[in-house]
This record gives sequence, structure tokens and C-alpha cells, in this order.
Amino acid sequence: MKISAIEYNKVINDIKKNNAIYAKILRIGQTFIDTGVSYNKVKTLLENDGYDFENSCIEIAVKQWFFDSFHHKGEDGKKVELEDLDNHLDCNFILKGDAGLTLADYDTSKMNLNIARKAMIISIIALIASIITPYLSTDQAEKQVQPITKVIIVKDTVYIEKSSVKKNKDTISMTNKSDSKKITQ
Repeated sequence: MKISAIEYNKVINDIKKNNAIYAKILRIGQTFIDTGVSYNKVKTLLENDGYDFENSCIEIAVKQWFFDSFHHKGEDGKKVELEDLDNHLDCNFILKGDAGLTLADYDTSKMNLNIARKAMIISIIALIASIITPYLSTDQAEKQVQPITKVIIVKDTVYIEKSSVKKNKDTISMTNKSDSKKITQ
């Protein structure tokens, strides 16, 4: 079954919108951290953002997330259970600490993702520039002389041989045992 590009974009937008609902609920709770917020207030704010609570699946998902993310004690001092939430829809609930930290982690992840994207774009630009730059250079003499370096390690001695296209050789020898250095040019 094939779907059109318009249908595909609608599905993708719906997925993004539905994933964003959880962060929106936490942001609402964070906004009302000093007074608390009722489920009905959250529902109204989400409906104003275009969420359809006629869909029972959305309402169940929001109620479950609201219950998991907010805290409220009834008049008897006991914690409100999910089954009893319908009796407390107008009561003010306070955002739980774990939910607030989850929102902070989410925001940090989004920021890190944006930074990583920018870093990737900069690195691609730098890579392209490093590939193109030699071809844009007009100095032909600089292109002809390219140093060739050989490093040879024998026991505790490091030999470095540096030569260019002109076949000039420079040899540097370093020995660790006696702290003596031999440099030949």
C-alpha cells in the first residue's frame, strides 16, 4: 500500500505533535509550580493547542501521564490513585520532582542535538574547504615540493628521515639510553 507525500507528511506531523504532548504537559506543570494545576486546566490548554480529547486514546494517555507526573493528596491526606483521578479533576496537582528532572533532561537533549547538528555542518564545511582549497591555489611551486617523512624506531632509538621531491635528505637520530642526540643535516 502506497501513501502519497501529503499523507506521509500528515502522519509525520501527527507523530511529532503526539510526542510533544508529554513535554507540553510537563511545561504546564512547571509554569504552575507555585500554585499547582488541575487536570481540567491542562486539558483545556492542550485543547487550545489543537489536541482532540474526543479521541479516547489521547485522553487515557494524558490522564496516565498526568497521574505519573503530578502529585496530589486528597482531603483525607492519602495520595490520589489513578482510579480516583476522575473525582479530583478540578484539584490542583503539583509537578513531581522526577518529572521536572525529566523535562530538564529532555531540554538538555534537544539543546545537545542542536549543537551536534551545528558542529556536523561546520565540520562538513571545513572538510569541503580543505578539499577545494588546493585546487584554488595559484602557486604552482608550492604544489611541487611535498615533504615525505619516514619514522623508523629501532630498539630505543627513533630515526626521522625527511626528504622532499628534490631528493634532499635530512636525518635526525634521537637515543633515549644515553640522552645523547645526533642531528645530521
